[in-house]
Amino acid sequence: MKKSHYLTNPFCIYSISWLCVMVIYQLPWSTLFPLLSTELLLFLIITCAISGLVGIITTKLNLFKFKEIQVDNQIIKYNKKLLEILYIGLIIEFITQRQIPILSYIFNITGHQDYTEFGLPIIHTFIITGFMFVSGFAAHAHFSTKEKLYKKNLKIIMLGSILPGILIINRAILMYSFFLWIILYMMSINNVFKHIFKIFIIGLIILFSFGTLGNLRNGETIELGKEYIMNVGQATPEFRQSIIPVEFFWIYLYISSPLSNLQYTIDKQKKDFDIENFVEYYIGALMPQMISKRIGFEIPKGLLIRDNFNVGSVYYSAYAGFGWIGMMCTFIFMFFFIILTLKLIGSQSPFYTTSIAIIDTIIFFNIFDNMFIFMGLIPALCYPIAYNMIFTYKKNINLK
Repeated sequence: MKKSHYLTNPFCIYSISWLCVMVIYQLPWSTLFPLLSTELLLFLIITCAISGLVGIITTKLNLFKFKEIQVDNQIIKYNKKLLEILYIGLIIEFITQRQIPILSYIFNITGHQDYTEFGLPIIHTFIITGFMFVSGFAAHAHFSTKEKLYKKNLKIIMLGSILPGILIINRAILMYSFFLWIILYMMSINNVFKHIFKIFIIGLIILFSFGTLGNLRNGETIELGKEYIMNVGQATPEFRQSIIPVEFFWIYLYISSPLSNLQYTIDKQKKDFDIENFVEYYIGALMPQMISKRIGFEIPKGLLIRDNFNVGSVYYSAYAGFGWIGMMCTFIFMFFFIILTLKLIGSQSPFYTTSIAIIDTIIFFNIFDNMFIFMGLIPALCYPIAYNMIFTYKKNINLK
């Protein structure tokens, strides 16, 4: 059993990720984004300090440790079986939607549904998040064993779980899965700081790759894609003349634009305190979209600095719905979400470590959008909860 690491504690991840966002936002790479207000900076710094303090305490208490599971043929069987069921569901979607999105995109097939809207309602959500759960649990098992045969089979399962992200052209699935793997790898090693340089290099390669994909998707050639993003993102002369690859400008925009939309909304929108605003905030900004949409509520929307950049972090809808109080409530909600979810799963569950990694992923990607309500990620936690209930009685999966 390993010890907890600060870098994989969800409370520490909140602090580290938001501090990184604030630093990156200050880079003189774009003329598009507004200056951050003193109020917003204070809010983020104070919440980072609070969350960081809780992270330090809970790490010392060893509450977020990596728990190895006993890997055997049964573990491989369970992962393969769930993977098969999910692929059957995906094939059914290909048939009913009459397309495989990657082929529609490559061969420019017309007359079919837009590949960006691919999927059957509700069912698609659980298929995609199921692949993410398999990706995480297989990685957890992979880092729990030293048996080469088991590792080989688990690597195949891990690769099989991210293939759908390519088939349906969904970069988010790939990003979530890669992040899960990195978190689980860091949890599984004794001294994460010894490996931090290697992890940093791997992270840069992944980020560069996504920047390259962005260039390819937005231009007939890579060079046209580079020119496109520099014009849309209003790159400064300093950046254009620098030796920094344009691929990293994509990452800068991805990371900075959500905070810029939040600041722009704060500058232009004022939200009054009343009960209607609270109901709109609570249901629209904290409940999963699957629920809120079906009871007639929309996600509170703020303003966009530019239509191309249409996300605003977890606090964007919170402020749009209930102002500064909404942002404070969302921060408090994060604490309850982390604690209650892990309490529900239980620290003795073989899925506890995988659940921590999924929660870490949700907390990290909150810098981009509201992951508490996003149906492309939050339902992934339904699988460890359901599996936990099943295997509590069967006792087929054990901790070491």
